[in-house]
Amino acid sequence: MVIIRKRQIEARLYRGRREAYTLLVGLCTDAPLFDAYDEIEAYENAKRYLDGVMNGREKLPTKEWQAEQKKLLAERYGLCENYYTLKDEIKNVETLRRSVETLMRDDLRRTKPVRERGTI
Repeated sequence: MVIIRKRQIEARLYRGRREAYTLLVGLCTDAPLFDAYDEIEAYENAKRYLDGVMNGREKLPTKEWQAEQKKLLAERYGLCENYYTLKDEIKNVETLRRSVETLMRDDLRRTKPVRERGTI
């Protein structure tokens, strides 16, 4: 959804600044464009991006973007499932490790001779 929203905003910026761009470029041939530099830069970036994405089409490829978004969401959910599965497995392994260490410590205490414990 974020990708589609971003592309729609870029398209609106492109359409909204087209008139300002043509006016400024037509009026200012030698004068510096410091005041309108940000708008011109935004326009040119949006135009460059849309020219690359549109490939000569007139409409925005929202269906393709939605398909891409669904694919990416499915991939994300799959990775999340793997993450939580691994997290549970790690939790179980850590519990087993602590239990084994506790058993080994208790076993060492039982097998030590009385003299080594400090009592005579």
